[in-house]
Amino acid sequence: MLSFSAHKIYGPKGVGALYLKKGTFVEPQMHGGGHERNIRSSTENVPGIVGLGKACELAKERLPQENLAVLRDSLVKGVLEIKDSYLNGHHVKRLPIMQISGSALLKVNL
Repeated sequence: MLSFSAHKIYGPKGVGALYLKKGTFVEPQMHGGGHERNIRSSTENVPGIVGLGKACELAKERLPQENLAVLRDSLVKGVLEIKDSYLNGHHVKRLPIMQISGSALLKVNL
């Protein structure tokens, strides 16, 4: 599972995305319309979704990938100092996705 907010990459506020691996179950917060495989209800914010898409395009073009890798590696190094945490995936070709509780992550000193 991966979630992010558009405003973190200069996209519109109030818009985000959620990626779920096939077979991952998420309890709906609102019941009704059955959008997105019964995960969410209500009208989709099409202008916001388009804005998020454009912000992603611009971020890919403009954000220096080297700096992102340094930040990612710094975060991973700090998290791996926490007992029982481990890197899930390849040590170089990866996103910083680790299995760790949120309360333990708050203790990371970067």
